[in-house]
Amino acid sequence: MTEYKPLFPGELVRTRHYRKVIIRKTIQIARANPDRTDEEIAELAEREVAPLCDLCVESSFDDAKPHLVGRYFLDEDKEERQDHVGRFFIHRMEKQLRANDITKYLIPVFAQSVASLLGQEKYEEFGDRLQRLLNQTVKQGMTYPEALESRRGQGLIHEILKSYKREIANTPGFKDRLKNKMDAELVKLQSNFNGESLNIVETVNLAYEEFLRLID
Repeated sequence: MTEYKPLFPGELVRTRHYRKVIIRKTIQIARANPDRTDEEIAELAEREVAPLCDLCVESSFDDAKPHLVGRYFLDEDKEERQDHVGRFFIHRMEKQLRANDITKYLIPVFAQSVASLLGQEKYEEFGDRLQRLLNQTVKQGMTYPEALESRRGQGLIHEILKSYKREIANTPGFKDRLKNKMDAELVKLQSNFNGESLNIVETVNLAYEEFLRLID
């Protein structure tokens, strides 16, 4: 295979960053939608990364602007940023979840539960609204955290939480399904607990109750 040579050698750091985000985002979409066809996944991926590709091109032609990589709302250094809806959903409770040695590992599980609980139609509706918000904020020079804390961002977070809590009561088996996913995640991450003996069942029950408390 011929060795790859970048088209713009002077943009290596920036393009490498964007490339990693695009690849990660595409993998996340494929994993989150195992029942979708290849065509549907490709459509979802294109919708998610289109603004990122546009900004990458734009930034390469305007050296007078501040470095856009650090400002861009899709700067996903943290693994738990699976998607915008889940990220917004978890925002208000993230500090408390991270303060607990166990629940911080379950942030991806809680964030990903939004899609399964709300259903595809409602989930995509929130996703479209959040994408419009984020497109607007990046044009205003806002960072991702600033978008989360903005008035419109906080309003959407409240709507997502309200819909999530309403659907819990209307979804038989939700509690068991979420606990099973929490259980599987903790089993997979046993090595992160410094060899300490971990009662998975008890820990899952406590984490679930903490999660319910936080969404209230």
